[in-house]
Amino acid sequence: MKTIKIFSSILAIVLLATSVSAQEFVVPQKYSLEKTADYAPYENDVIACATWLETAPVKGEKKKLKAANKFLMQWLTGSPSVTIEINEKIVNFSEVNPELITVFMAGWAKYALENKVSYNEVLANIAGIKSVVKSYNTNLNKGMKQDEAIEKYKELIEHKQITKWVNHMLYN
Repeated sequence: MKTIKIFSSILAIVLLATSVSAQEFVVPQKYSLEKTADYAPYENDVIACATWLETAPVKGEKKKLKAANKFLMQWLTGSPSVTIEINEKIVNFSEVNPELITVFMAGWAKYALENKVSYNEVLANIAGIKSVVKSYNTNLNKGMKQDEAIEKYKELIEHKQITKWVNHMLYN
């Protein structure tokens, strides 16, 4: 019984620390992305940015959201370590909630940076989709509109069919 209490306490501390660090994401200032060597030092910032974007309110902190999106897009545009391929069969939500395209790319980039050795395009797409679903769930009816494509993602994730679906979309 005592072990469960200790484990629960440690888990609570870890979860609290994770949520606090995500909320405290600071967009890098005066960053320079001109040479190939300029990108690697910002990899942890890209990961933190992706995590923050998943739960960032689209109606709040507009200045920070704009700065985070700008930083992420500039980093992705020249990054030698992350390449994102947008498949229109998978990213089919851009008309209803276009801001989620950046969230998708952020989730993909986060996955790519955290899984350099075992990178997989299917799992990168799934990471992007899961980031989109998190942001959508956070912002639905708070600046984001209901979207049938994302509702389908939620169902596929819930029924553990997302991997099969992404494979089908990519390779058929």
